[in-house]
Amino acid sequence: MGKKILTLLLILAIFLSFSAVANSDDSEFETRLDIEIRCECCESLITTANVGDIIRVTVSMTGFENLSDIYPSLHFNQSVVQVVYPLTRERISESRQSAWHANNPNLRLFTTGNAIGGVASEFRWAGTVRMDGIYPFVDNGTGFIGMWFATGIPWTLPQSSLNGTQEIYSIYFEIIGAGNADIRLPQVPDEPYWRIAIGYFQGRINHAMYNIERLDPFNPANSIFDSFVDFKQPEFRVAGPELVTRSGRQVGRLSDIQGEPVFARIDREFSNISESARLILAVFEDGEFYTLRISGGDRTEGYAELPVGNVTVKVLVWNDIQTMTPIFEPLII
Repeated sequence: MGKKILTLLLILAIFLSFSAVANSDDSEFETRLDIEIRCECCESLITTANVGDIIRVTVSMTGFENLSDIYPSLHFNQSVVQVVYPLTRERISESRQSAWHANNPNLRLFTTGNAIGGVASEFRWAGTVRMDGIYPFVDNGTGFIGMWFATGIPWTLPQSSLNGTQEIYSIYFEIIGAGNADIRLPQVPDEPYWRIAIGYFQGRINHAMYNIERLDPFNPANSIFDSFVDFKQPEFRVAGPELVTRSGRQVGRLSDIQGEPVFARIDREFSNISESARLILAVFEDGEFYTLRISGGDRTEGYAELPVGNVTVKVLVWNDIQTMTPIFEPLII
């Protein structure tokens, strides 16, 4: 009997030791960025919405020690979402522009979170918005947001460690098309702004994902360069039809087409439509009908060559060809 009890105790001790190791590993994975997507006027997290809706994207950070600089920039699919002003909900122009207007809230694109401004403490980082002629920026044409936050200059100022979770900033998007919004941290293959969006530190670039700068607590004049150990990227897709060029580029505006023929497609399973539904691609020139393509499957049959005049492209989804009842709002480009 004694041996059996001893064996059970050994098994229990081994199990508890594994549990302790697992918990220890989890605690080392605390440093992270989180990207969350909510509907415009509520706190509910969402994974999809409809064309024309406004969504709020919030970036927060957790567990940073001796943080000096951080570049919490974003990439997005400009054919699915476009940045809008938070007060007026008007879409900004495609060209890259300075996004911080401290004296004019109507022109401000960012809403700063509780990690920015104020007085630093053990549980509060209190960084500031850096503006250097490049940062901050928003480019609806290429799908990049560039942000740079720092503790100030000189960088040898005392740093603070963030033990909890704080929001860095929020930004608003209008949904303009169907597909994967691809809202995430920038990656090295992203062009043309990945070098700007990810950030430089003394010529060192993290080619894997991201870089942050901390101060060496034993020698504040030195910087320590770290990679993020974790980040949370949302899955956000919009159901409905998409317009695509022959080379595979998703189209959000006519300038994306660049002279290529186009077709329409839809993910029937994700969009929850039956096999009888029909996908229609209609092209108009100067307000007059030009050409038409109809699908019998997930994409329209053949490509549509576009005229050179004043072009409008409409993509429709009907429940069937007889009743022609629309399932989605038309995608008009």
